[in-house]
Amino acid sequence: MSKIMILTHGLYPIPGHTVSGNGIRAWGLAMGLVHHGFEVVYSTRADTIHPHTPPPEVTLAPYSDKAALHRLIAEHKPAVLIVGYWTYMHLLPPDMDIPVVMDLLAPWLLEADFQESYDMEVNAIDYIKCLTQADYFLCCTQRQKAFHTAWLFMSGLGCKDNPIDVIPISADPDLPVKPASPPEKEPVFLYGGVLWPWRNPDTWLSQLLDILVAENRGRLHLITGKYPLYEDSSSGTLQLPQGPQYQRILKQSDLLPYDEMEQYYLQADVGIELSAKNCEREFSFSFRIIEYLRCGLPVICNDFLEVAELIKSYDAGWVLDSDDALATVVKRILTGQEDLSQKRANAQRLLKERFNRYQTIEPLAEFCHHPRKRPKNKHFLLSLVQHDQNVHDLQYNVTALQAQLGNKDELLAEKEARIGQFKAERERLVETQTVLYQHYEQAREQLALWQRIAEDRRLSTRLKRLSPFHRVQPAITSQQESCLFKAAETHQKLNLPRLFEQLPLTPVPELLKSEEEPFDYQQIPLERLFLYTDVSDKTVLEIGADDAVLLSRLAQKGMRSGLGINNWYWNDKDVKTVKVTDNIIISDGDIRALPLEDATFDVIFTVAAFEHIHDLEVALAEMYRLLKPGGLVYSYYGPLWSSGIGHHLWFERDGKCYRFTDEASTAPLLKNYEHLLLDREEMAEKLSADWEQEAVNDFLYQIYDTPHINRYTYADYIHMFNASDFELVHLENFGKMAIEPDVHEQLRAKFGEETDFSCATLEVVLKKPVHAPTRLQKAFNRISQGASLGYRAVAQRLLMPLWQRWGKENLAIVTRDDVFPVDHGAAAKIFHTARVLSYDYDEVYLITSGREKFYIFRQGEMQEELYPRLLRQLWSSTEYFLRDKLMAAGLPHNESFLYFPKLDKNFKLRVLYVALQKRINVYQAEFPAFLDACRWAYRVFGGKRSIVEHNVEFQRISDTYQLPDTAKTFLKDYEVKLCNLADYVITVSHNDTKGLIEAGVAKKKITMIPHGVDLENFDAEDSAEIRNRYGLREDEIVLMFHGIYSYAPNGQAAELIGNTVLPKLNAKGYYPKCLAVGKYPPANSNHPDLIYTDVVKHVAPYTKTADIAIVPLQDGGGTRMKILEYFAAGVPVVATQKGAEGIEVVQGQDIFIEEDMDKFVNQIIQLIENPELRQQIGQAGRHFVEQLDWRKIGERYVKLYRQ
Repeated sequence: MSKIMILTHGLYPIPGHTVSGNGIRAWGLAMGLVHHGFEVVYSTRADTIHPHTPPPEVTLAPYSDKAALHRLIAEHKPAVLIVGYWTYMHLLPPDMDIPVVMDLLAPWLLEADFQESYDMEVNAIDYIKCLTQADYFLCCTQRQKAFHTAWLFMSGLGCKDNPIDVIPISADPDLPVKPASPPEKEPVFLYGGVLWPWRNPDTWLSQLLDILVAENRGRLHLITGKYPLYEDSSSGTLQLPQGPQYQRILKQSDLLPYDEMEQYYLQADVGIELSAKNCEREFSFSFRIIEYLRCGLPVICNDFLEVAELIKSYDAGWVLDSDDALATVVKRILTGQEDLSQKRANAQRLLKERFNRYQTIEPLAEFCHHPRKRPKNKHFLLSLVQHDQNVHDLQYNVTALQAQLGNKDELLAEKEARIGQFKAERERLVETQTVLYQHYEQAREQLALWQRIAEDRRLSTRLKRLSPFHRVQPAITSQQESCLFKAAETHQKLNLPRLFEQLPLTPVPELLKSEEEPFDYQQIPLERLFLYTDVSDKTVLEIGADDAVLLSRLAQKGMRSGLGINNWYWNDKDVKTVKVTDNIIISDGDIRALPLEDATFDVIFTVAAFEHIHDLEVALAEMYRLLKPGGLVYSYYGPLWSSGIGHHLWFERDGKCYRFTDEASTAPLLKNYEHLLLDREEMAEKLSADWEQEAVNDFLYQIYDTPHINRYTYADYIHMFNASDFELVHLENFGKMAIEPDVHEQLRAKFGEETDFSCATLEVVLKKPVHAPTRLQKAFNRISQGASLGYRAVAQRLLMPLWQRWGKENLAIVTRDDVFPVDHGAAAKIFHTARVLSYDYDEVYLITSGREKFYIFRQGEMQEELYPRLLRQLWSSTEYFLRDKLMAAGLPHNESFLYFPKLDKNFKLRVLYVALQKRINVYQAEFPAFLDACRWAYRVFGGKRSIVEHNVEFQRISDTYQLPDTAKTFLKDYEVKLCNLADYVITVSHNDTKGLIEAGVAKKKITMIPHGVDLENFDAEDSAEIRNRYGLREDEIVLMFHGIYSYAPNGQAAELIGNTVLPKLNAKGYYPKCLAVGKYPPANSNHPDLIYTDVVKHVAPYTKTADIAIVPLQDGGGTRMKILEYFAAGVPVVATQKGAEGIEVVQGQDIFIEEDMDKFVNQIIQLIENPELRQQIGQAGRHFVEQLDWRKIGERYVKLYRQ
């Protein structure tokens, strides 16, 4: 069996990926040759290949460069090499003895005339040179044969033995079956393909649109785009009329994968191949015409195409000889005067008889059976052209040399003048720099003087305001020269080594605490300090040193000497500077003005202190002075004022402790971030509802006035660090807090975009430069820091993972940001899916729309990983911007976050980053729009794409809100398009499956996998504490409903409970309590027995507290996960039909379903009165849900993805 190698540009058609015309042509030739008994090797560049299983008919041989291609040719030793594009002749080995076939499937030089980037003269010469290297040629039409024959003659090839044969673009004669269309269906006209500059259909398509509008019948579907292998290709865009009258008629899609394109073609009725007349069009043969005919689409085409005669003779369409003819043909089609079914049959008959790839291949098969090298004669025309080019180049070089010699003197004079200017400018700059430095030193001295004066005034004012408990007592000491406190009063500058010599050793036990370990919050920074510096033989200053514990630990690491300062321990002490060990001094001291000599310390170390320092700019300047050149400041501190617990409450009142570290203790006062969102008056009003005025005043002072904290925001700190003379070595958020989306929006609206409100604890490392920097050096340092960050981003974040990622099988779940806390149905579904899939994949990545971090699941355990700071900022759009854009398009405010991925480029970039770092085999989008966030990563790395439909989203939103028709159409078209792009569409109910199929999603893509339940979680939870928390007696009947109340159906159901269900129960003598669990509750309950809990950490204990669960939903879609959770807890359920939708339960056996509210209430009463019935229905629900354990659900996902 002879081996034939095809060298082309682009892969053959595979599911899920677009394909180039070259790929279709090469595949047709390959299948034709295989049919004739040849073994075919298919070779294309490695960067054009997508992950897939190669078909058995051919051997896939990708190459990365010319040398790799040469190795492939030597390895396979083909009898014939077919080159699919003329420029690829440059890739072949020189003096190769294998016969070469060149496929001239298009009049390339005519196409090049439409592209401004091509030099026709140069490329024509190159084209002739390439022709001389081939032995046999193919083209697509007789006109092309005549065109190419002239070029072959110019290249020196004789034409006596017919070196070129016509092999048209052809297809498999085993044709797809076009589905039957209902009689009332409007005709669909279709135009598809790349928009090349020589193919301009604008006039024809505009005319067709106007005809369809005028007739008020028919649709036009455009499937167009850029050439799939080149983003910067010369393909253009359509210029079509705009207006609302065209919206119903016109549908536009990007280029689709080959299999999806076929489905659209099969659903259309007429193919369009119309364009402006030009020489390229007259010689061309269109791929799209063959695809139209293959799918049974009769074609409307221009009469100047060579294929037009065949279309006319087979009655496989309509051939237009003028612009006016289009209206006549279209109107006949719209009014049913054309027999489309017969023309469809004629179209496929034409393809079978004239474009059958097993028949059209015969001339090439004959050559491959008897391959031969053709003798090459260099034609005189080529010699003349080359000679003319050489003469032209020589003349140009001579002219350029003469010009350079003539200008030599002038250039030398100009050079001397510039050197003189540069010297003068340099002298001026040096002089200016000297003057500025003198001014700077003078200003610095003045600033220090005024700071000391201002600080004296501030301290004296504060001392008057402080309570007696806080008031600083006068110092009594005779050792002024060895006391920092006294030295500061007299503005002395002490020498630290001399201070160690002068002070007596006084090992104060309460300062030494030699037997105690550092607190937990101190241990982390103590360990991390050594990541940035060694303290061996170094002098260390600890700011905020409550005792000598940390300095003692540093002494064990080789610290030469250490000074710890604070300003609270010494209030009632006579001696305020104490040497507690031979190398540790603990002293009163203010870091804003510390009376020590310049360049005293190697390291300044601080834990939980920066948030207490007022005038931090002054303190930073003092630290800079105290540090030796090259010294480091390490600070680990929080909570920042701009974080959720930045109020820093830490006090007692009426015997009760309020601690910012214990949220339960501060919850009666304020929720996280309320100290930022409320001003003093609003906070006073809030507190007055529960506290007397004295207590309110005390609380307000602790929150807004106490000098214990400085109330700097995250943005303030960053600004001060950047404005200081330090180099910023490291900055990291170590205490990230979750923020509710609506709270985050309020914070950004009030404080702007610069502050990271999630940052509660910050780690910062600052370095004093070895040499004091000039302004120019400071600018250069900033640039260097950026370059360093860039290096880390490229080398560590991008390049290193490339070799670490191979051999892994990972899955990414891409979804909304409100997954944590897991307190609503969608969050539970997403979290547990990620958890259980991590047992079957190496890693599962949960990538949300949050910009700070993503989550990694391994064997059921979750950890977080932060994105690089630079990545978070690129193409970053605020939620306000995204929401406003979507709302302007008609989407409701509460649902717009589900469509952020359509506009959020940073989201796409973050998914691409994770794919690069980790490798992703499957992209699982929870909610359809999140597949859009995977677009860039999928294009670069490939993989499988899946959409999990929690509901039929467009239907749910359209049913819930009053939307404009344009918004409804957009939502539907967008969701259907994304579903058809995906490899898998997973629904959670049969109703949703049916709805998607009716909307236009391919049935073969859809798999129904229901939601699951974490049974272990419900088995382990204890509910006793919940009743105590809400004052519920053990014998009191408790009802329950849970959900997110900003979601309209849940809010309406909760309102119905308060307005209807509970009042009807009360009217019949029953007074149960109802727990409404979930976030975003209304401000006030509409019934005294309806208790809103707000957000809770876990739903399970609340569910197990309930005696009866009620689900009176009137609207919504998807599967009610809340019912499955009630079943898991063994709680009987009473629901409406809509409330139980999507769950295949038996009425009266697993659940009670009542639509009428009177019957709904009577069913609740029956369960209240009959404990045995409650237990029976609860057990039935538990038995029903045991088949839906999340581990079993996860296995169904894995089986689907790996089949």
